[in-house]
Amino acid sequence: MIDESPLSTGQGKRQIRRWMRQLSNRGIRCFDRFLGTLRTHFAEITHYFVNRQTSGFVEGLNNQLKVLK
Repeated sequence: MIDESPLSTGQGKRQIRRWMRQLSNRGIRCFDRFLGTLRTHFAEITHYFVNRQTSGFVEGLNNQLKVLK
C-alpha cells in the first residue's frame, strides 16, 4: 500500500527500501530477480511519488497492440 499512501518522494523511497530489506532478510529467493530490477530502476520507479502518475495506460495499450499483431 506504499503507492496509495500520501508520502513525499523521500518517504516513499525509504518505505520501498525498508520493504526490500525485509523481503531480502526473509530469504525468499523467488523475489531476487524482481528486487534486482527494482534496484536497477529505483530512481525511475520512485519518481512516481513526485506527481503520482504512471505510464500504466500506455504500457497496457502497447501490450494489446503487440497481441493483435
